[in-house]
Amino acid sequence: MMKMKRYSPLVMLFHIAKLLKNAIFFAFFLYVVKAGSESLFIKYGRIVFLIVVGWSLLSIIYEWFTHKYKLDEKSFHLYKGLFNKSEQTIPFSKIQNINRHTSFFHKIFHMTSIYFETGMKGENATVKFEVISPMEADQMEARVQKTEQREATDRIPQSAHSEVQMEQQNPCQFDNEGENTTVKFEVDSPTMEADQMEARIQNTEQREATDQIPESDDAKVEIKQQNPSRTIHFQPTKEDILKASFTSLSFLVLFSLIGSLYFKVNDVFHLEDITGELMKKITSTWWVVTLIVIVLVITSIAFGIVRTYVKYGNYEISSDANHIYIRKGVIDEAVLSISKEKVQAIEVEQSMLKRLLGLAEVKLTSAGGFSSGDESLEINTLYPFLPVKKAYAMISDILPSYTITEDMTRLPKKSFWVRILWPSWFWFIATGALFYFKPAILGLEQAWIIVSAALLLCILIARSLDFFHTRYVINGQFIQFQKGALTTSLFISKREKVIEVKATRNFIQKMLGLASIETINRGKPVHHSGLDDVPVELANSFFQWYVDRKKEIRVE
Repeated sequence: MMKMKRYSPLVMLFHIAKLLKNAIFFAFFLYVVKAGSESLFIKYGRIVFLIVVGWSLLSIIYEWFTHKYKLDEKSFHLYKGLFNKSEQTIPFSKIQNINRHTSFFHKIFHMTSIYFETGMKGENATVKFEVISPMEADQMEARVQKTEQREATDRIPQSAHSEVQMEQQNPCQFDNEGENTTVKFEVDSPTMEADQMEARIQNTEQREATDQIPESDDAKVEIKQQNPSRTIHFQPTKEDILKASFTSLSFLVLFSLIGSLYFKVNDVFHLEDITGELMKKITSTWWVVTLIVIVLVITSIAFGIVRTYVKYGNYEISSDANHIYIRKGVIDEAVLSISKEKVQAIEVEQSMLKRLLGLAEVKLTSAGGFSSGDESLEINTLYPFLPVKKAYAMISDILPSYTITEDMTRLPKKSFWVRILWPSWFWFIATGALFYFKPAILGLEQAWIIVSAALLLCILIARSLDFFHTRYVINGQFIQFQKGALTTSLFISKREKVIEVKATRNFIQKMLGLASIETINRGKPVHHSGLDDVPVELANSFFQWYVDRKKEIRVE
């Protein structure tokens, strides 16, 4: 067991740096821009600013002095408070994801940060170590993963034995049902293929190895866990970086940054007169305008490539028997570790541009969050610009227990007419507002009619695209939904990961034999996915599909 101790003193410096970052604008405005102001508002503003900064500094020191932690074989123990003390115990078994973030600050002091995400909500949902040595972070991660491996190997022999007994006691049951996917879930389904058998063997070997190591010798645990048999599935090439920079439209970010900076500076220094005269001089000569446009285009493209490289240059997707690892960032590094067992669903998203280029973005839905301190890591994505076939192949390699069916069923034609003829309240409200104000556009008094008609046309086109993109399939223990107009989303989940299902029918759907179905998966927030205007026969089979989930429940 680790002794109770305080967090690193660098935590205070880390929070002070964040405080200065947030306060620098107010300090510049109060003490530089308004240096000679005699306004009472400015004078009292300076006093309030000093009080807030002073109180924040005292709070940072107090928190470091009163917050402590320790680890044992199964849990984190967090302590805080001086007079009113409290203790929080979080078992390792509750950890869903492990997130690491190494910012420029951390690199200066050869430190890192690590966050252990649970499935809970609220302030205490994440165990945070905002400044910690990489070695201690490795030791913590090793302890958590060791617990997961121990639980996995403890469950496997009992469940496998019980399932084999089921097959021996009911040898004719499989033939009577026609298919084996339900009864022989752990025997003939993809979860018992060679990849999973190998993973279980690795779990046992790793458990035996870690059991032989003394609990007090953290350095040895770290060495054992730092060399797992990981498989690297993807690392972007230069071509991938260039393709990502153009597909993500990163080159347009420069213009928004310049515009935002100008308006902020203009609010303080009032640059309208200076910029107005400068623009007149520039636009008076055609070759100057041409040169500036060429320079801006080249600069924006270079900026987009550099920005994309900083974000995705160090991207890596790898996995071992139990976990998926996603790493990104060149300056600010972020790493996400997700337990394969805790992946609740998979989403494959394609924007219109990505569909034209044959690219896709694969997202993982997990019961834990993906945050790192005050910012989201945004690395639950298996690289946002993967070729579609490569994305599907990577899913099969990383999560062999998931199967994607490319042949799916379209909605019936009557669903198309329901969607087209269903009233759009947004269009009614917008048309009412246009009729009331009757804005004149380009000198046309009846322009509101054209705008209303164009809006209705866009709504109908979007509904038509959504109809033609919508597909579904139930394949054994898997369910797939695809929908979307300009951006399509393919949702894949396993029956055992779905915690609730719903089916609803309005008056029109009852008349036409249609329904709306929905699945709910664990996540932060809870993940909802579903389809509208599906045949009622699908809704009935959808419920029966979920009822069969009881055959997959394991009694340990």
